[in-house]
Amino acid sequence: MGRYFFHLFNGLDVPDLEGRDLPDDDAAREAAIAEAREMIAESVRKGSLNLSHRIDVENRFGQPVLTIRYGDAIKLIP
Repeated sequence: MGRYFFHLFNGLDVPDLEGRDLPDDDAAREAAIAEAREMIAESVRKGSLNLSHRIDVENRFGQPVLTIRYGDAIKLIP
């Protein structure tokens, strides 16, 4: 179990100061994708979407684990 911090960059920089305990990096990735999808849905409800917005995930040591861009969290079908 490790602590992961999900920092949001969506026009504002919103650092995650609390973090959450997750079993591993794969679980952190899934959590980041789910969070990005929630943010995407909110953006779409407001009428716009910036696919370059992102969530940066760090471990408890402040080391980068992964980045999920909004565009990585969804599949666009033309």
